[in-house]
Amino acid sequence: EKIPYASGLVVDRYRGLLRVEHTGSWAGFRADLVRFPDERVSVITLCNLANANPSAKGRAVADVVLEGRLEPAPKPAAGPEPGDAVLQRFAGLYWSEESQQVFRIERQGRKLTIRPNDSREAMELAPQSGGVFTAANGRLRLRFVPGGQHGLLGVREGTGREEKFRRLAAAQPTAEQLRPLAGRYHSPALQVTWSVSIRAGKLLLRQTPSDPNLRPDTPEEELHPALADVFTGAGLVLNFDRSAGVITGFTASSSGTRRIWFGRVR
Repeated sequence: EKIPYASGLVVDRYRGLLRVEHTGSWAGFRADLVRFPDERVSVITLCNLANANPSAKGRAVADVVLEGRLEPAPKPAAGPEPGDAVLQRFAGLYWSEESQQVFRIERQGRKLTIRPNDSREAMELAPQSGGVFTAANGRLRLRFVPGGQHGLLGVREGTGREEKFRRLAAAQPTAEQLRPLAGRYHSPALQVTWSVSIRAGKLLLRQTPSDPNLRPDTPEEELHPALADVFTGAGLVLNFDRSAGVITGFTASSSGTRRIWFGRVR
């Protein structure tokens, strides 16, 4: 199966031109490097704002620099504005066991928005023909499947493979059930230690940076329950592990990483 992900780089085509791209993020910083090797053009976008979109900004610069060499931007066939019944039926929480990702689809007036892994910013879902919605300038394509649990199929640009997300009712753990999750957790792979605490009935995550030059007093992020022992927030999914009923650690996943282990240290 041909995929665009090649040893850490995304290799695909943008408006007819070969494109090599990679993004990065940490704390409140966002970055994007996109190269058009055949045109000998590169665009580097560095942002110090968490809700910035460096990929979109980089594409906008490329559109100007490569004007005349790019094919016309594709215009997807817009579908009819969804009615109240459709908006209500599709809004909800969706989970993929395979990729350890959570999609939160919410209704905002007459539109639907998506927040992957309860990221800080929501993306608007644009209705297309045939009951399909797109986001992130078409890079994320969603097809809702009626009936049963209203499963959600998501297709990411270039893969051509549908990944199934099943709809679920968010877990509602009690304070007693949350209490065993509090503690400190260390990742040997990342060489960082994160802390999980409980305040006012909410589960909170503090990500301590490994770089001593960064401020250690990073803000706490609220973790929202998805399934039993699975929580999501700030673009992360934490899946807590138990052995004989005792919490031993958790795996952390995001849109670009899968199952990074954090063992409990206290």
